[in-house]
Amino acid sequence: MLNVIGHNLNIIGNANFQGDGSGFHMLQLGKINISENLTMTNEHFQFNAGAQSAVQNGTLPNTGSNQPDYYNSMLSNWSFTDWGIYVGKDANITNSQFGFFSADLPLGQMNLIHANQFNADVLTSNQVGTITYFKDISSLLTNTNILRPNLYNLQIEITNGNSLNGVTYTLNLSEDGKTLYINGQLSEEFAKQDLTSLKSVASSLITTEQGYITQAQTQLTQIEGNLTSQKASLESQLAMADEATKAQLQQQINQITNELETIANAKTDLTDRNNALTETANQVNTATESNIKDIMLEALAPSINAGDYSLANNILEAVKIRKDNTLFGGVLFDMNEKLTPIVSATKNSGNTGESLKILSSIAGSSLHTQQVMQVITNQRFFKDTRDSARSATNFTDASSSMMTAINVSNDMAISSRIARANNPYQSLSKEKFAASGTTGTDGAYSYYETYNAAVWANAFGGANIIDGESGGLYGISIGVDGNVTDNVLLGIYATYANAELQDTLLSQESDNFQIGVYSQIKIAPTWELNLRAYGQLGQTDQRVSNIAGINTSDFDKKFFGVSANVGKVFDMDNGFFLKPFGGVNYYYSHTPSYTERGTILAQSVESNTNNSVSLELGLEARKYFSSSSYLFVTPKIEQYIINNGDDYVGRFVGSSTSFSIAGEDKKKTYGQLVIGGNLEITDALSLNAGIGAKQILAGKVDSKNETYISGNVGIKYRF
Repeated sequence: MLNVIGHNLNIIGNANFQGDGSGFHMLQLGKINISENLTMTNEHFQFNAGAQSAVQNGTLPNTGSNQPDYYNSMLSNWSFTDWGIYVGKDANITNSQFGFFSADLPLGQMNLIHANQFNADVLTSNQVGTITYFKDISSLLTNTNILRPNLYNLQIEITNGNSLNGVTYTLNLSEDGKTLYINGQLSEEFAKQDLTSLKSVASSLITTEQGYITQAQTQLTQIEGNLTSQKASLESQLAMADEATKAQLQQQINQITNELETIANAKTDLTDRNNALTETANQVNTATESNIKDIMLEALAPSINAGDYSLANNILEAVKIRKDNTLFGGVLFDMNEKLTPIVSATKNSGNTGESLKILSSIAGSSLHTQQVMQVITNQRFFKDTRDSARSATNFTDASSSMMTAINVSNDMAISSRIARANNPYQSLSKEKFAASGTTGTDGAYSYYETYNAAVWANAFGGANIIDGESGGLYGISIGVDGNVTDNVLLGIYATYANAELQDTLLSQESDNFQIGVYSQIKIAPTWELNLRAYGQLGQTDQRVSNIAGINTSDFDKKFFGVSANVGKVFDMDNGFFLKPFGGVNYYYSHTPSYTERGTILAQSVESNTNNSVSLELGLEARKYFSSSSYLFVTPKIEQYIINNGDDYVGRFVGSSTSFSIAGEDKKKTYGQLVIGGNLEITDALSLNAGIGAKQILAGKVDSKNETYISGNVGIKYRF
């Protein structure tokens, strides 16, 4: 007999399996590749979706493992891409049977054999064998905490002579005729269920549950007897053992004693629950249809609080969106073990309404039913999906985007340029100052630098820290500016920056290209108007972590911004100037639609646009030491008054049902500090340096801190 477990068996040429009806071949998460034709007669193949037989029959469980191997069937296993029988040409299969072994009740399509063509009578001359799955005994308890999950498990076998009421298994061929599979479906009575006529269904489920309880009591009694015998044997050894051995034996006896007490408590719980189910069955017969839902939940999902029954019913409605109803059946036939964790996960997600939409989308996806079940019962799934969606929306928000990180750097560069342009010492030769021989004027200053134009460049680097996660920033800016008139400075610049934004579950790394124009206009002897406009393209690579792994995507984000501020300059003497100012900023950002790739939880995400307006209030301080040396410090507060962004709208790949996650659209408050200075190297060449930081002060999304830090060094050549 073949046992192909976790590897490939390659057969070159034809394969001929001629059985005698005894024994079976096991194919567990492995693949049999046959290069030519397959002939199979009177054989029995058992396909295993990663489940290991782990029924305890009187030995102590392995306390070092919370989830035995049989339960750890990976999400990817149910994609059927890396296991099964693959035939290069044709398959002729007769008088054979095919069984299936799974950790949970298997429903949906379970692929077995792939071939170019099958014999015409493949469906009528073969049959479904034994369908085997596990039932965690702890899920049958009213108090599930008595037993650790998956400590003891029932091995349930469904055969022609021992069927499960409400579920049928048949052999089928795919539409293209190239895949033979077992199809696990609900019977018509269950499949057409709309949750408005539940009497017969509830009665059937209660009967099935009582059958599980009876089997569990029998198994626990057997384990109890075996453990009692082991304890007696150890106690007899204890009397004759030396002191060192006695300690070890006593430890084993204590462990068995504790386990026997646990089993006794579990058996009592099972007896009480079985009696309660009998009473419930009588209630169902006399209850109105409007009351049966709650009665059924109380009987079959005792771990769910009565206050959560409405949510539980909404979950049952949501899983019915799957057209073949297999997901609905999987929940219905194992309510305490499946419905209970789904209720818990949605409640802990932060928003049950949004989580129900996520549930509808994943239920309607092309994933296998068993994969969906593993996903939606995971306690992280709904919360992680919401959190990563909110992070994506927050990164589209102009205030928390790549544009913010880069603007901190460019604020330093442009502030340095404007400070340099207003240096009074470099214009002493001008007539206004030659007359007095000082730097004083009728106004604060009313002149620009001696040179008509200058080219400047600076390199910068820094960090973007969001919720403790740090992303890097580095790049270069190049610009040119000069005085257009005596009162107007005009400049243009271009920036390249590599920037990374990192959150707990989501990161974006991008190559950014920003082009902008800036100007300072002296609207009066002591009043300055600063203007700036820019556009930015961010070629973005995104990574999103989820319970199945990492999804990636790439897209081009677009940004646009306009800023204006006006301030009055006060000459404090000795080359020291103060300028209080106020201003307004407009920001636009757009993320196009994109589709993730990577895991079974990849999403198609719709485009997202954000429009924001903020007001700012600050103080600019400049200190000039000579014609080439100066220092400037600019603290400011920026308050958003409009933050209008789209909600996150996505759907799981293969699903036609979308879900939306509301954006915060919070009106954030930031504090920013820019410090810089300049040092002349030659008459035409100078070096400048600066540091800038922007910190969120209020309006945090999900209480997440934001810090943007950047430093730069630059050179300027005047001509």
